[in-house]
Amino acid sequence: MNLGFEREVAKGLVFEVNATYNKTVHLWRETNPNAPVMPSGLPDRNGDGQITFTDYLLGITTGPNQFYMGSPTDNIGTGGGTHTAKNDQAAACTTTTPVCFVNVNTPNSNSSTACSTTTTTNTAVCRAFAAINALRPYFSVGPDGGPGLGAVQLEQVNSIGNSQYFGVIFELRRRYSKLRGGFGASWRFAYTLSRLMDDGIVNTSDPTLPGDFSREWSRSLADRTHRLALTATIDTPKWMGKLRISPLIRYGSSAPFNLSAGGIDRNLDDVSNDRPNYFGDTQAIQWREFGSPFPTGLASQFGLAPIGSPGNLGRNAGHGPELWQFNLNVTREFRISERYRLRPSVEMTNPLNMNIYSFGSNFINFDFLNSTTSTTVQTARDNFLAPTRTMTPRRIRFGLRFDF
Repeated sequence: MNLGFEREVAKGLVFEVNATYNKTVHLWRETNPNAPVMPSGLPDRNGDGQITFTDYLLGITTGPNQFYMGSPTDNIGTGGGTHTAKNDQAAACTTTTPVCFVNVNTPNSNSSTACSTTTTTNTAVCRAFAAINALRPYFSVGPDGGPGLGAVQLEQVNSIGNSQYFGVIFELRRRYSKLRGGFGASWRFAYTLSRLMDDGIVNTSDPTLPGDFSREWSRSLADRTHRLALTATIDTPKWMGKLRISPLIRYGSSAPFNLSAGGIDRNLDDVSNDRPNYFGDTQAIQWREFGSPFPTGLASQFGLAPIGSPGNLGRNAGHGPELWQFNLNVTREFRISERYRLRPSVEMTNPLNMNIYSFGSNFINFDFLNSTTSTTVQTARDNFLAPTRTMTPRRIRFGLRFDF
């Protein structure tokens, strides 16, 4: 839907405003129909205000996998409550211990792909999967009623995605006219106020909770609230070579970027797209230049979600760099005869070679800050909240056009 208004406010000067609303539905999205299904009626055992598989795990206090909430550094079965010491029923998780305590807050982040299906894999995430695998719809019986599929991830693409755009463009333009001294010019100035929202970026986008795309609804990676554009065409007189100069200047306000827990699967849905927990003001999640001082205070407000839970940080919560662009085109027409014209041109994209930072569709990994390898940690600190790519380096193209 579009509604526009245009009026000449002075001779050769036109003002125009256009409002556009665009709703898109039935976009392709991906889900895992064999992800474990949460039993109904679970209490909120970890007190975070939502029912997740963390609450299910905390209800397991007997058997080979006994789960509890403890300090992230407590991984030896001394977390408090009824799990105060090793005993005959449960002990610290080792490679040879078939029965052990499992701390849902451990920083151990093994994904489901690292879990053995034939032997006991004594990592916290793998033990959690072993405890909930029977809750998969097709674990025991396949979708066709035949043998069960076991603990496998399925990929089902559905037309269930949505996006929404609303924008208002205010434009002021000057028609071409002759000026003093042999000059001639036209120009256009446009300001756009807009918002682009969606629940995924590509057809393989998965939600962090199986099937719940409403939780993914956020600013799109392509969204920039404010945009400015100034274009012009300037004809110079003979003493300047009769050149035609066409500059383009663009500005865009901050675009969002996504933060990942590190390509791991803490919420046990077989998809490694989890986000971290964050306990601060999301406005403070601002980009930084590579090599700038590490934001220790901000990083301390991030943490891994308990095993069984998705991170509480929303999708695309980071605030990325602004966009500045300057392009220039210079051309000159040579009239050979009434029928023949020669027009050489020079097109310069980013002629000042400014650094135009962008995250694109990349995301920031948080979990590598928890690595036990010093070089991995240092790399993660350097890259944390820092874009790793730039857009549009300087390009100069020469052209020659012959009209006949």
